[in-house]
Amino acid sequence: MGAPDARGRRRMIRLNSSAAFLWRSVAGKAFTEADLAALLQAEYEVDAETASADARNVALEWQGAGLVLES
Repeated sequence: MGAPDARGRRRMIRLNSSAAFLWRSVAGKAFTEADLAALLQAEYEVDAETASADARNVALEWQGAGLVLES
């Protein structure tokens, strides 16, 4: 997956398996951190607190990489 940097060049973004699962699940759709957390809980055996924290971290990473916009 590539995202343009500040000078318009493309760069490679590497996702771990759970982040890749989330990306495939929400690509092209509007989503919230709560949506990401629900997806994590449905796919993996994690509690709500862990899923929420992981969803927040993924969302922040994606925002920092310019892959999604903060709303």
